Amino acid sequence: MEKEKIQVWKEEIEPVLNSKAEELQMLGYENVSPEDVWECFTAKLPRIEVPEEVRPHWIVAEVFRLRAHDYMNWLTVAAYKGPDWFKEDEPVDERLSNHKNS
Repeated sequence: MEKEKIQVWKEEIEPVLNSKAEELQMLGYENVSPEDVWECFTAKLPRIEVPEEVRPHWIVAEVFRLRAHDYMNWLTVAAYKGPDWFKEDEPVDERLSNHKNS
């Protein structure tokens, strides 16, 4: 799948992402945002069967199919992965002190 198409579709289905975020908020996940829903959906893509020709209605259906436990699993995995301290050229000690201050 092309990343550019996915980004265009994200903009097209913004109301769907807002709706799903509101649904999760009503279930008690107060801090969920439409961006979180989108990231959760894109993280799920490698594990689901994606049609050869992806259309926006398929993406809408998959976003609405996300369940609260899918979101919680995604959050848990993201928390375990944590920040990549070695991604930047800045020494780790400085990044740790900057992270503690924020």
